[in-house]
Amino acid sequence: MEKGPLAMKIRAIGVRKGKKEPEIFLIEKPQVTKPNQACIKMLDAGICGTDIDIIENSLVDSPPGEDKLILGHEAIGKIVETGEQTRFRKGDHVALIPRHGCGICAPCKSRRSDFCETGQYTAAGQHKLHGYFSEFFVEEDEYIVKVPEGIVNVAVLAEPFSIVEKALQQVMNAQKRIPTHEFRKTKAVVFGMGSVGMSAIALLRNQGIETHVLGRRDNTDAKARLATEFGAKYVDIRNKNVNILKEEIGKVDLVIEATGATQMVIDLIELMKRNAIYVFLGIPKGSEELCFNIKGMVHKIVRENLIIMGSVNSQKEHFEVALKHIEEIHAKKPDAIEKIITNIYHLDEYKLAFSKSREETIKKIIRFKED
Repeated sequence: MEKGPLAMKIRAIGVRKGKKEPEIFLIEKPQVTKPNQACIKMLDAGICGTDIDIIENSLVDSPPGEDKLILGHEAIGKIVETGEQTRFRKGDHVALIPRHGCGICAPCKSRRSDFCETGQYTAAGQHKLHGYFSEFFVEEDEYIVKVPEGIVNVAVLAEPFSIVEKALQQVMNAQKRIPTHEFRKTKAVVFGMGSVGMSAIALLRNQGIETHVLGRRDNTDAKARLATEFGAKYVDIRNKNVNILKEEIGKVDLVIEATGATQMVIDLIELMKRNAIYVFLGIPKGSEELCFNIKGMVHKIVRENLIIMGSVNSQKEHFEVALKHIEEIHAKKPDAIEKIITNIYHLDEYKLAFSKSREETIKKIIRFKED
């Protein structure tokens, strides 16, 4: 990398340790220094709840020896330079995989850092590795996935979609325990309509799965309407307990929770059929005391062969299938999938972009200028 006055400076959005406000940093443009690297000009980078959490709670986990963190772990860009051993070409549109393996444990050595056993992985924009809110980024071949040209405008959704793809892969693997199980006949409930919840709705409906979406908003709300555009059935759960939901929805084979812990999250276990699976994707914030019958819950889990599963992060195979399914969904329902991206900001609007989300917001993105 060039040093001194001749080094080209670029802009990046990040946060300093001890601070609770994002800022623009001028940093040196990264250079390709290895044959398996590519330099990517950023096009779109998604703002996630994790980014907001890092800022608001000063959870700055910088690279070693630094006092700041460049944020961003959802992004697509265009390759502008390659090393001689990459699989990609200049001009390719690509998505980036944020988590990098520790190089120590068996899962990471097998390129499955989403199951890292040591906790010594790094993650772009989150954990000891700078992220994607930068005008240029250099990455190794292993963490780059090519984007089909027809979906460049929505491909920034690959990361949240990949999270759900991994979860559904685990569900299908787990249900192989049942010789007669047919995933296409699954009946599902999704709780949450942020980018991960909406990704789950879109992916389940793309496979023809009967999907019920729970929320605390009117049927006319933009998020509720979007869920129905994908073909899901929206249920306003305000003033409804789980017994009423049983009558309205019936029992289900799959529950996907994408909000974080609330009393309803525990109550939804009562909606599960025998042999059903409950997947937690939402990470709770703060503390909350819940009141529930632990003895009755464990009794149901054991007697009815239930699986309660957590899932976090994803890897290349999940990004690849996510992009494939985004392409399929876009071909069927282009307007619907494009509505997941609700707010587009430019780099100079970063303070507004990282302000508190409005109720109708699903996915906010920073859109970088193309030359």
